[in-house]
Amino acid sequence: LAQLSLMRDKVELCDFRIDINNKHFFCHKFLLIATSDYFKGMFNGHLNESQSDHVELKGFESSSIGVESM
Repeated sequence: LAQLSLMRDKVELCDFRIDINNKHFFCHKFLLIATSDYFKGMFNGHLNESQSDHVELKGFESSSIGVESM
C-alpha cells in the first residue's frame, strides 16, 4: 500500500483527475474502480467519462470525508 500511495503522490503517474469546486484530485482509474461501485459503473459503461481523463463532481465539498485521500 505504501507503493500505491507513492504512485498517487506523483501526478505524472496518475491517469485520471477529479475536479471538485475548482480543486483537482489526481488519481488512478484502477483504484477508483476497485474501491467504488460508482466509478466502476462510470468507467465500464458508455458514459463520456469512460473515455475522458477527468470528471467534475458537483454537489460535493472538497473537504468532504475521504476526498482528500483519493
